[in-house]
Amino acid sequence: IMKQTYTTKERNMYLAGMFGQNMIYNIIATGLVGYYLQYVLYIPVIAIGWIVAVARVWDAINDPMMGTVVDKTKTKWGKCRPYLIFSPVIIGIITILTFVNGNYAEAQTQAGKIMIVAWAAISYILWGMLYTAGDIPLWGLTSLMSEDENDRSKLLGLARIAAGVGGIGVLVVQIAQVAAGMLADKVGDVNKANKYGFIITVILLTVISTIMFEFAGIGTKERVKTSEKRYTMKENFKLMWQCKPFRQILISGILRSPIQLLMLIAMSFVTYYFANGDFMNLFGENGLNVMMLLNIAVIA
Repeated sequence: IMKQTYTTKERNMYLAGMFGQNMIYNIIATGLVGYYLQYVLYIPVIAIGWIVAVARVWDAINDPMMGTVVDKTKTKWGKCRPYLIFSPVIIGIITILTFVNGNYAEAQTQAGKIMIVAWAAISYILWGMLYTAGDIPLWGLTSLMSEDENDRSKLLGLARIAAGVGGIGVLVVQIAQVAAGMLADKVGDVNKANKYGFIITVILLTVISTIMFEFAGIGTKERVKTSEKRYTMKENFKLMWQCKPFRQILISGILRSPIQLLMLIAMSFVTYYFANGDFMNLFGENGLNVMMLLNIAVIA
């Protein structure tokens, strides 16, 4: 019996979606968390550390919840594709909005500073939840596009490569710096030029990434019939907790949060105490490249 499987066009559309989705991830991981919040908006590193820690813990809870929702989904498009058709645009919008915030150092009141930190936390955690709503169906789609096990394995391997190439999104910092340099003379304020440079760059890269992400939903087809047996959310959590690798990942994520906080503090200490507030002073013309590599290490 001939097994149904994906076409070359479907495969390419899926891989384009994987590339776009991971570009968005790196825009946030490197651009927002690794640089923008601390070095453009001047939000205290301790606040950033807590935001990242809470988001990581919530993500560990949110993933199985989303998995349960996807598992119970039944539509004419399938169970994974509906999320890949509708979520990319929403994820793209919140990605841009995470960068639309005030400057903590310029806030005139304590209430203003609290609002800036609050929006940084709310927007980042909300982004993580929406990203999960696209991430789980995206990876789950590989098992539904083909009845052939070898083809599924090939697609999964290519997906990992596409996701890795999507890491080009880490260049958001460098591109934003170039844009800021072009705006500096027109704006007349370095801080505003940096902020506008980032927002313009993020809008451009996010639009491109979102369009590519959308390809995974509109250009693929689910062929594999899934089991009718469904688990409740409580049952899923119980099964996952009984899974030793899952417990290890959850516990390691919680334990890693203080380390990430210390690393962020270390970055701030190096920048403001050894480089006089300017990272370029420490490594010269390679300062931005060194900072980007260090921030990638922190996020990883």
